[in-house]
Amino acid sequence: MRFLAAFTVFALGVVAVSATEPETTVARLIADAWQPQEVRVEWQFTGPTPKAVADYEDWAIAEPRPTRLAGSLIVVLERSAGQDQKMRLPVSGTARVYGPSLMPTHTVHIGEPVDSSKVTLVESEWTRLKGNAAQWENLSGAVIAARTLVPGRSIVVTDLKP
Repeated sequence: MRFLAAFTVFALGVVAVSATEPETTVARLIADAWQPQEVRVEWQFTGPTPKAVADYEDWAIAEPRPTRLAGSLIVVLERSAGQDQKMRLPVSGTARVYGPSLMPTHTVHIGEPVDSSKVTLVESEWTRLKGNAAQWENLSGAVIAARTLVPGRSIVVTDLKP
């Protein structure tokens, strides 16, 4: 049975969970990389779980970081292994990233104005979105729907026109 780790980072700090599980360690690192955005990450290894991940707590994601830390990934972890030496460990798995997004409360047709009375804030899986999730600040000023917005489907930034 595979272990699926979930980890949440909030703007005011990290919600602590057991750091002894390798999945939790990687999920925490990926969630940290999304800051200042508030996200929840679920990580599952695709292949054997590297024991070394659980042996140390001072891992970081090595530079250069992937541009989008979500979906199927190979992430290189790095830690200090002594004087001027680094230990690097590539891990592969799937990261599911969840965060806040706006969703219409009713159908909004192309060209109609979109304002806060027509949307609600929900948690959605950002990994599955085809773009960046729209946030409240995207609704500031006059915006109109660039495509029909329907309840049940999160709004992405490209769905809106200023």
